[in-house]
Order: sequence, then structure tokens, then C-alpha cells
Amino acid sequence: MVSYSSLCIYWRWPKGLRKAQLVSVLCAGFLIQLSLGSLYTYGNLAPYIVSYVRERSHPTSLRYTDATFVFASQIAGQGLSMAFGGFLEKRFGPRLVSLFGGWFMSLGVLLTYFSIQKSFWLLLLTYGFMFGLGIGIAYIGPISCAMRWLPKWKGIATGIVVSGFGLSALFFDTIESEYINPHNKNPDVAPFKDYPKEKYFSQPDVIDRVPSVFLVLGSLFAFIQILGAIFLVNPAPSDDIVVEYHQSANCEEKSSFVKDNSKEQKESKEILASPIEDSAPKTADKYSNKMTKTDDTCEKNNDKGADSSPDSFKANVISLFKRPEFYVLWLMFFCIGIICTFTASLYKSFGFEIVTSDDTLLSLMGAIAAIFNCLGRIIWGLTADLTDYNFAFVLQGSLMIFLISNLFSAGFAGKGMFFVWVCAIFFCIGGYFSLFPSISTSLFGSKYSSMNYGFLFTANAVGSLTGAFISQWLVRLLEWYGVFFLLSGIHGTQLALSFFLCYIMQQRKKK
Repeated sequence: MVSYSSLCIYWRWPKGLRKAQLVSVLCAGFLIQLSLGSLYTYGNLAPYIVSYVRERSHPTSLRYTDATFVFASQIAGQGLSMAFGGFLEKRFGPRLVSLFGGWFMSLGVLLTYFSIQKSFWLLLLTYGFMFGLGIGIAYIGPISCAMRWLPKWKGIATGIVVSGFGLSALFFDTIESEYINPHNKNPDVAPFKDYPKEKYFSQPDVIDRVPSVFLVLGSLFAFIQILGAIFLVNPAPSDDIVVEYHQSANCEEKSSFVKDNSKEQKESKEILASPIEDSAPKTADKYSNKMTKTDDTCEKNNDKGADSSPDSFKANVISLFKRPEFYVLWLMFFCIGIICTFTASLYKSFGFEIVTSDDTLLSLMGAIAAIFNCLGRIIWGLTADLTDYNFAFVLQGSLMIFLISNLFSAGFAGKGMFFVWVCAIFFCIGGYFSLFPSISTSLFGSKYSSMNYGFLFTANAVGSLTGAFISQWLVRLLEWYGVFFLLSGIHGTQLALSFFLCYIMQQRKKK
């Protein structure tokens, strides 16, 4: 029998409704991710926030490029807390941890009603760092839970759940714009002579609504999170599906350690070895089996107990940091973090300067782009399941280089072309957040998948902070045209790393 924490509550539905429970779990994870995905609405909120701070708060010299620090601090908080959230999820289960992290995030949003009226720096604390910490704690629970229910289809399971994260902007962008600017007033103040197209809102009936929108959003998030947490449970240990999952996890763990003959790895093998009994056939993850061969007991038996002791956790961390694939993936995610910061936080500001001053139209573009973000998470995850992760990363990276390098031209081509480009970019960005969790699980095993992905996600946090710092002078130094070409070069580095990852994995298979 698989040993779980006694605080992880199982809600076993009648046997005839087991598939319906699977659907309910995926929907619950989708709802929680939908609330967490409000992170991507910051690009829509940024012009309102900056305009309010300039008119009603401090500092009055704030600019759009300065506001990227809010998005970067959100990602930083998420990256710092995700591994901790994975540890809590392993101990207490997805339901309690997702609710705790979600409500911590919602509290940060509610407190922003007060912080934004004081200063931009307090807003960084509540709507930035505190908001991100909550997301990081809650983020991995629904993903890990979904992969436990669908162990053979990790990519599509992850894609379905995190599609809620990508789809969030569709709903909340519209709510924010309709609440703050229902009459579609355009930015009307251009305070910088050298940048006449850089405009801000000054109308009292627009900016005075900004603080209270956080009360509306925080309340909505909290309600959605409790609704999702009710149905978010792991499969019961005695279910056939969880036996299959733990057998796969056991095989993957042994596969992850088999190539290392160091003293620490020998100790980790002893720790990870658990009593077995002849009962279930081999169903190890096909991707891990392509890399290495596991021992005979994995082929004939399943895992009887999951060891969550400190020694086992330490052995996992040691092995993770000795794998070259981890560092390649970390650098790939770092590049993605830089690009996401620019795209998610400045697309509307770029649109105001180059494309149109129609606030409602740009908000609508962001909302519809969220649909493509959602679809990207599902389609790229499915692509990886049907082919392999290397193919998905290379195809995705090549497409992103083309899109980003031509974004400036798309803006000058008109509203329609800019809309197509933004949707296509968000379609590709969404895919990364289904590919990275699933490839992390396939490469490093299922046993500590939530914590492993938490360590990997620190790259996105560092990349976002880097993007925020360089945006301070990059836009002014290179203009938008140069910035997009530089970003395409950064993505070219990510593509090169994808080929290198492919080479490492091929060498591992030969051994």
C-alpha cells in the first residue's frame, strides 16, 4: 500500500463514476490555475497602475518600463516558493497546499487596495512579491495531481491543467478594463517631449477606480480557489491508476540514479529501494525507458511505499544537481524568463506607442491572446507526447525567433497583423509551461516531480528579474526595433540549448 500523509484527504467516488472524478480533478486544477494565471493580466493593468501612481501616489516620475519590476517580482516570488510548495504538496497533498497558496496570493491582491495608495514600492511587496509567493506555493499541486491521474499522458495532463493559467487573461483582462475604463477613454498626457507617443491616463474617472479593482479581483480569486480545492484530490492508493503511477515513478527514480556510481548515489539507491511484491506489470514511462534500462524488479513489480524522509529528499537533490540536463534546461528557462517579462508586461505599452491608442481594442487583443496561450499549453504538450520533447522545443523555438524578430514590423503593418502576431507569440509562450514540467518529470522521475520543477523554475525567476533590469535602459537605448531583434537572439540561444539537450539525451541512450 502506498504511504501518503494522513492529512492528504482522498475522496473516492463510486467505481462507476471514477472517470467522472478524473474529469472533476482536471477541472478543479484548471480553475485553480485560472486564478493563478491572473499573473498574465499585468500587461493590461500596467498602464492603469503607472498612471495612477503618477497622479495619486509616489513616485510621480514612474514610467512604463519601470513597471516591469512588478511582473519580475511576481515571477521572483513564484520561483522562490515553488520548490517549497512542492515540498508541502508532497507532505499535505494538493488540496490543502493549493488552497493555502491561492488564498495567500488573493490576500496580496486585496492588500494592494491600500498599498497602491501609499507608494509603488509597497505595491511591489503586495501585488508583486506576495502575489508571486502565493502562486509559487499553489502552482505545482494541480499539475502533480493531474499527472498522477494520467501517468501515461503527462504532457496532455499538464497541458489541460495549465491551460487555465493561460486562459486567465481572457476573463480578467475584460473585467479589469470594463471596471476601470468602461467608456474607453484614451491616454491623454504625454509628459516627455522626446517620447511624444508615450502617453498616460489622467482622467479622474479612470484612475480613481484603480485601487478598488484589486478588491474585486481578490474576492473573485478566493472564490474560484475554494471551489477548485473541493475537488482537487489524489487518486486513492488502492486504485489501479495510482498503482500504475507509483510503479512508473519507482522505475523512473531508479533510471535517474543508475548511471551514477558515486558514494552519494549508492546511498541514494539504498534509500530509494523499497519493499516490493509481485502484483502489477511494468508500466514505466516510455520516455524514461528510452534513456536507460531499469533493474528487473522494476519490470515485474510495483512500489510498495513512497519514502519522503529527509535522507531520500537529500539524495534526490544531490542526483538532480549532478545531471547535465538540469543545467541545460535551467539555461533554457532563463532565456524564456527574459522574453516573457518583455512580452507579458510591455505588449500593451508598445501597442499604445506604435499601433493604436484604443485602450479597449488592446485589452481585447490581450484577452483573445489568452485563448491562444491556453491552446498552446494543450497542443504543445500533446505534440511532445506524440513525438518527443526535443522536436517540440526545436519547432517552438524556431517559430518564436521568427515571430519576435518581426513583431516591430507587424506593429507598423496595422492592427490586424499586430493582433495575429501577439496571439501567435502567446501561443508559443504557453507551450513552455506545459513542456518544462512534463520533461522535468520524465527526465528526473515522478517521485519528487513537484520539488524538481520548483528548482528548475528558479531560472524563470532569475530571467524575469534580468529582463526587468535591462528594460530600464534597453528600450531607450535600442528603441523597440532593436529590442525585438535582441530578444530574438536570446531565443536563438534557447534554441541552440535545445539541440544540445537533444545531444546529451542521445548520448545517454547509447550508454
